[in-house]
Amino acid sequence: MRPTASSAGELNARIVVSVLTAVLLGTGVIETPWALSKLTADGTRARAVIPALRTDAPAFQTDIPRDYLAAAQATIPKHASYYVDQGPKYVSGNPLMAPSVKPVTAFELYPRRPLTEPQPGAWLICYGCDLDRWNGKASFSWEEGPLAIGRIEP
Repeated sequence: MRPTASSAGELNARIVVSVLTAVLLGTGVIETPWALSKLTADGTRARAVIPALRTDAPAFQTDIPRDYLAAAQATIPKHASYYVDQGPKYVSGNPLMAPSVKPVTAFELYPRRPLTEPQPGAWLICYGCDLDRWNGKASFSWEEGPLAIGRIEP
């Protein structure tokens, strides 16, 4: 029996599909180890960079000044408590940033303990607050515009 045109076409299609499958599988066998080694190398590099950026990562995501965070880390002892008084004087380019000031500060200053209310003897971080409000109640050791770090008087 002689093959018909349609069965010959099906045979050719099967051959083409088989050849393409073999080529793709061969490429996968060759390329997969290379791709996996590249992913591993990229992951290793990323893990090496992440600790270096840890202290600045939240500040990059918001526009909280990194110098303020660095000054707070250098000024407030690791065992101390602090209160963040956030006021309207610090104008940010991003209005959505305001709710993130306290969480980002707490993240950056860990293991220091944030307070929900000011307490005598605790550290004070004034983030755009009215400094006059603290006149006679706190002494500031670091000031930069509307940002200040000091100690609440006992």
